[in-house]
This record gives sequence, C-alpha cells and structure tokens, in this order.
Amino acid sequence: MPERTYPLMNARFAARAARNAQICEMTREPGEGNAGWIARALGEDPSPRVILLGGASLPDFRVRAAQAAARSDLMPSFWSRALLALKTDLAAPWTLWSAGIEGASLAELPGTNGIHPVALASLDAAASLPNAAVLRFPGATSEALVEAIAALRGGRLVEDVVTPIAAWFGFMIGAQGAENPLAQGIPLPDALFVDAAFSYAAVDLVPGASARGACPEAFWQSALWWSRYYAGDDEAGAARAPSGVFTIGQAAACVVEG
Repeated sequence: MPERTYPLMNARFAARAARNAQICEMTREPGEGNAGWIARALGEDPSPRVILLGGASLPDFRVRAAQAAARSDLMPSFWSRALLALKTDLAAPWTLWSAGIEGASLAELPGTNGIHPVALASLDAAASLPNAAVLRFPGATSEALVEAIAALRGGRLVEDVVTPIAAWFGFMIGAQGAENPLAQGIPLPDALFVDAAFSYAAVDLVPGASARGACPEAFWQSALWWSRYYAGDDEAGAARAPSGVFTIGQAAACVVEG
C-alpha cells in the first residue's frame, strides 16, 4: 500500500504573538443550551459577530480532525461550523447566516450560492454541539454585511461557495477518494462565506492564511493570536482587536453516538 502524506496548510507565523486577553471563557448556566448561551454572549451590543460551533457527530469529527492541517501542533480543532450573526436594528432579533448543507434545502443551494439563514433554535442541543464561541472582529458594519450577503448569494461567478460544499460533503461522509479538502486549498464553505462577507466589509478574518484556507480554526487562531495585526501600535488599538467568549464542552474531538 503506498504511503499517504497529509500536507499542512500554508500559513504565516505571527511573530511575538501573545494570547489575546479579550477572548475569555464564559461557562454555561446549569441546563443551558446553545441558544441561551449564544443569546447571553451576544448581549446588547449590536455589532456583527462570528459564531463558531464544534460538533460531536461523525461528520463534525471529520471536519474537526481535518483542520489539524491549520494548526502547528496538528491537534484537531474545537470547531466544525462557522456562522455570521447580524442585528440590523436594535429592536429586531439577531439573524444567523451560514453556508453548506446543514439546515439548507438542497433544491435552493444552486440559486443561493449555498448561503442560507439558520434558526438559532436548531443549534440548541449542547450534547450535539458542545463547543461554542462568539467572536467580534471590529470594523465591519451590519449594513455592509447585509450588502455582502445579498451580493454573495447572487454572485456565484465571483465567489463560488457551492463547489466547496460538494468537496467537503464527500470528505465528511467518507466517499472513496475524498481527501482532506483543506490540505488541497479548498476552504470550508461556511467559513468561505463568512470570510468573504467580512472581506466585502474590509475586514480580514484570516490574516495568517489565504482565503483558500478559510476554516473555523483559522478564525479562532486569528482571534487568539493576531490581535497585534488588528490593533496596530497606537493607543486606541485595543478597541480594534478581536474580542469574545467561548465554552468548550468537548476538548478532545470524538464521536458521541445516540
């Protein structure tokens, strides 16, 4: 049997990096699901957020393990999904957007570039999605991101989100011949969408890697270790650095059945 190699994802090193103190753990309340935890994490600040989730199903496990290619320690990621949370009006509820097959209608994928709204209630089960993070990357406005979503949903010829869905679906279900897409330069579709939307709003979510390496782990690494990139060297820089909260219910990726 020929030996297989698993290449790492090309990325830049953040020199003199220190862990971002504005990314803090926020524990769950007793019996609290993801819907309640995310609502508390979003709070009253209407700024757009990036939501990361880490699942315990077999497909989630494969996505988490695949992102070892984005880590220098080669450990699986905490995360398997990425979403964009928007609040366009103080009186309006939060809306969540993602891309991929979870919660989407197969018939609608071609015409929407794979981008679709997600109901917060559908993410509530903490047993299925034990890891969660809500991250704020300053600089992007809700108005710009709403424009970005509309442009991306109708702009498959500019940013094709559907093709990565096909590649990752084959890998997630273990299709014959399906290798790790991330190591081949194929981003995770939901992360590609979130990264492209923020790029439209002139905010770089993956300064340590190219957009071809967009994945939830890359967002996490940016929030944790690239705060100097966002903050710069002036006194007001701290306000430009990412901030957020997280909870880790399953530190080591494994499959939970039942």
